[in-house]
Amino acid sequence: MLDLEPLRPEQLRQVYEWDRAEQIEPFETYAARLSQGEWAHYAILDDGAFAGCLSLELIAPTKCSIHLAKPPGGDRDALRRLLIDVGVLLFRSGFTRLICKVRHENAAALALVRSCGMAESGFTDNYRYLTLTAEDYFANQSRWKTYVEAEANPTSI
Repeated sequence: MLDLEPLRPEQLRQVYEWDRAEQIEPFETYAARLSQGEWAHYAILDDGAFAGCLSLELIAPTKCSIHLAKPPGGDRDALRRLLIDVGVLLFRSGFTRLICKVRHENAAALALVRSCGMAESGFTDNYRYLTLTAEDYFANQSRWKTYVEAEANPTSI
């Protein structure tokens, strides 16, 4: 099971490396950008070990951008559950749109985000944008309920 706790400043360098951000910008620029605006950063813990970072950026009063940085591998089902749980919490808190920005070449991240119900909503030269709206979430709660029931009773599916 994965847990979240506030990201500690000394963990940011590891997040920078996992994010492969050195291909885009120096660490100082990356750190400054992630401290601007309305960001909340959480360490993802797997049995107490630092296993990734989940960042939420408020981009409008009811819109949130979700950013994930982690090393390759790991328990993708646990990560999917974590993302779904965070999404449900955000929708129930009044958010209406969740957005993920994923690099074109990151096929694993695209598959993960799509498996959480997000659909492509746009792209740039470097990124694809995937979105899930509260309307889509609430219209398809049975999909989420089926997933939760399967988790509670894995032999039922």
